[in-house]
This record gives sequence, C-alpha cells and structure tokens, in this order.
Amino acid sequence: MSQPRNRGTNYLQSIGPNDPDRKTPGHDWILLEWLTKPKLLEFGAQWFPIHAWSLEEIASLRVRTANRVASRLTDAQANRIKEQEKLARLTKDSGFYSATIEKSRQEISSLETSMGYLNAWQGLGDPPAPQLTITAIRDAHPCYDGERSRRPAIYIDRLVNFERSVELGVRDDDWTPAWGINSDQPAVAFEIKSRIPSYSELIQQLTTYRGFLGKKFKIVVVCPDDKFKSAVEDQGFAFIKCPEPPKSTSAQEKLFE
Repeated sequence: MSQPRNRGTNYLQSIGPNDPDRKTPGHDWILLEWLTKPKLLEFGAQWFPIHAWSLEEIASLRVRTANRVASRLTDAQANRIKEQEKLARLTKDSGFYSATIEKSRQEISSLETSMGYLNAWQGLGDPPAPQLTITAIRDAHPCYDGERSRRPAIYIDRLVNFERSVELGVRDDDWTPAWGINSDQPAVAFEIKSRIPSYSELIQQLTTYRGFLGKKFKIVVVCPDDKFKSAVEDQGFAFIKCPEPPKSTSAQEKLFE
C-alpha cells in the first residue's frame, strides 16, 4: 500500500487493493516467507511480555480457596441438618401436601450432592503457566468507511490478534473451584513494504490506519530499508527491519515508476 496511482484518485482507494507494492514478489516474500507465525510470536513476546506467577500469589489463592471450600462444606452440612429436621416435621403433619415434602427431599439430595463434590475436592494443584498465543492472523484485512459501507475503504496487509495471560485467579462457577486466568487480547496491524518511496506518503497511510483502528491497535511497518525507522517511531508507530527479499525483475520494478 504505497503512494496514490494519480492525484485525481481518492486517497483511500489508492491505498486499497491496488497498492503497487502488493504486486511485487518482495512484498509476498516478506509477508509469507519471513513474517511467519514463529516470528510473530517472537515480536509479540517483546511487545506483550508475560510474567511468571509469584509463589506468594499462588499460596495465597490456595489458602483462600481451601478456606472457602471448607466454609461451604460446613454450611451445606448445617443446611442439610435443618432440612432433615424440617422434613421430619412435614411428614408428621398430614396437613402438608406431598409436593412440599418432595421439595424438601430434593433440597436434601442437592445438598448431599454438593457435599460429595466438596469432600472429594483435593485442592487447586499447580496453576497453568502464563502464555502468549496467536488467536487469528488475517491478511488483507478490510476496514470499512462507515457501518453501512459495503466496500472496504482500506486494507491492512496483516492483522494479528494475540491473547496474553495477565492475572491468575480462581474460577468458581461450579461445585468446586479451579484455576482461572484473566487475559487481554492485544492486536497488531502490520504494514509490509518491500521499499518506501516516500516517507510523507507512508505516514499519511499509517495515520489513516490509526483513524480506522483506534489506539488499541499497535501499528507496525516491516521493511528491509530502515532509513525512516526513527521518524516512523517518533510518530508513535513501530518499525521492524527485515532481510532484503529476493530480487524482483525489471518489469516488476516498473510498477513503482
């Protein structure tokens, strides 16, 4: 996605599907042969580092959870005794309907089931290790100019969604607790360039992307020519210098003229 094809063309159209850099083998080599999933994870680990769970945090969660399980078990035992006493009174009084008696029996059964799970619980064990993963890689990702627009205004060379473990917790939505992890989902937009004919055009393009994507997306330029690296980073974007792709033919080079 490079400079406009001509000055009479809408700028958004010029950086859409007809970007001349996309027609070069160098662009495809960077995208498909160099910027692979392992490479993406390597860069992701630098931008979104993960940290080992502290031993103090693990120990504290184990103690609090064990105390909560013990308290639940005590409450369930006490409630079962109360419900059993209630059932005894109901069965002695012929004025109560059988449905009321059956409801009490079901409550006792439910409490005993809970007690069985709580008694069988053997602690949290070892927590899962924190990790950084890629959940989606989308090439030529379209961005639409307005909710009703059916034609993409621009295309992002590659959009990558990560998922990173950020906080250790306890999932408590069942009879017994288990480890749970809170995660965030950072995203990165990659702009691939086999060469950069114009810094001004590049910054205009990146600023346009930022307007579509918002600040939650990290925007990264990948190019073998890093002469504009400092200037790009000063504008709040990231820059990765990649190896030179295989040489293209003279016919393909004419696309830049």
